[in-house]
Amino acid sequence: KKNTNDNTLIHFSINYNNTNLLRELIELKGLKILNTKNKYGETPFHIACKNKLVNLILKLLEYDIKLLNIQDSNGN
Repeated sequence: KKNTNDNTLIHFSINYNNTNLLRELIELKGLKILNTKNKYGETPFHIACKNKLVNLILKLLEYDIKLLNIQDSNGN
């Protein structure tokens, strides 16, 4: 399910700095969930970077280093 900005539960797990929820979602849905974009083209990794959540940035990169190559709608 998505909100008006197309954020999903994986995006909210990052917004609320919830590593337990992040881990559970990955266990349920697999690593492909990390590529989920909102209406701004932001993945959970983009949101972690935007909010300077270093612990989550590092955790996400442990899961998939290729997240560094995904651009949002603004080319970030």
